[in-house]
Amino acid sequence: MWDKTMTKVVSVGLLMAISFSAYSAPFVVSDPTSQTVTHCGYILDGGAKIDSLVAVSPLGKSCKIDIGKVLPGSHSLTASFVNIDPTFGRSESVMTLPFVFAVPLDTLNAPGMLRIVL
Repeated sequence: MWDKTMTKVVSVGLLMAISFSAYSAPFVVSDPTSQTVTHCGYILDGGAKIDSLVAVSPLGKSCKIDIGKVLPGSHSLTASFVNIDPTFGRSESVMTLPFVFAVPLDTLNAPGMLRIVL
């Protein structure tokens, strides 16, 4: 049975999940398109092409690429729209020009004197 306490706990949990997921990482995003696309294909630093689902918004579909775990330094990213159809297979747009961005180095100082406190 649901009571007021359980409703509050679930509400707070959902609110936290939404707020953490909305701001979890920096993203590289494209302009939205109204084309029929299912995926975004992207290449980071000349590596292998990776397909990810497109992000859907009221304005259309766009590439939204999570760069939160990219190592510090200078990087290059290219992307394309991809449509994967069960009947006709894969169709893909041309790749974008390279988007160059930099991930800053962590400049945090180490913690000060460590000690045991009773």
